[in-house]
Amino acid sequence: MDNRFLLKVFDMDVDGRFCSDFQVGKSATDIHWHSGMEIIYMQKGKSNVFFDERWHVLSENSLLFIPAGRLHCCRCVDETAQKIVVGFTEKCFGNNITVKALPVGVEKFCIVPNLSASKIPALLKKLHEHCEIKSYSSELKVIACIMEIFAELLDYWTSVGLAVAYGKDKKMEGEIAEYIQKHCTEDISPYTVAKELSVSYSALAKKLKSALGMGFTKAVNLARVEIAKKLLATTDKNVTEISLECGFYDVSYFIKTFRLYTGATPKSFRNLTK
Repeated sequence: MDNRFLLKVFDMDVDGRFCSDFQVGKSATDIHWHSGMEIIYMQKGKSNVFFDERWHVLSENSLLFIPAGRLHCCRCVDETAQKIVVGFTEKCFGNNITVKALPVGVEKFCIVPNLSASKIPALLKKLHEHCEIKSYSSELKVIACIMEIFAELLDYWTSVGLAVAYGKDKKMEGEIAEYIQKHCTEDISPYTVAKELSVSYSALAKKLKSALGMGFTKAVNLARVEIAKKLLATTDKNVTEISLECGFYDVSYFIKTFRLYTGATPKSFRNLTK
């Protein structure tokens, strides 16, 4: 297991900045997650990546964008492979809420193929060079690269038909989604969430539908399943323990719900990640 970049990412999560690594040859990490976003760009060769509950082949001149908090790993058996791995957090964007404008369904398009006509490869190389130089101006140059890369990704997602929202409405949608993610293991209701965020019940329902394309119960269950996936992939806790920790007090309902959202039972999902 190659822990070099993982350690950098954990440091990044602490200080809220960014990191970059240029990797050559074979490399492998266990399936993991972190609070920062990550980009894996295959400059040469190919690798196997786990993301969105399944394995993919990441080919030469393509990238994988990993939103914050998503399970992932990259395993490369190609000795001649070259890849750039970049990690960064929302703090790189300051008060700009565009970073929260990730459209619904973006998981289907997080692998961006054939970047030969894109600015992104050159921007990633520049970003890595600025990280290595560490001059007085390098931090600003890195952040500028990150923002331009993110803008290119948003343009790409828009081009494939995903809706991107902006402004105050998007900020409120983000706050609702964030609250559900933080409190989903508790016994919460749409009325308590609406009260905590000082919005009406009808406004909450509308914003949830707009932000996530689903109702409150489905949003809570999906957030709980995301936590369960992380526990299954990164711990040895049994299904009953994970069910209770995620806020499901009926194990049978947990298994049924997990299968509904992932297409797999908790046990088969754990086997897949191993």
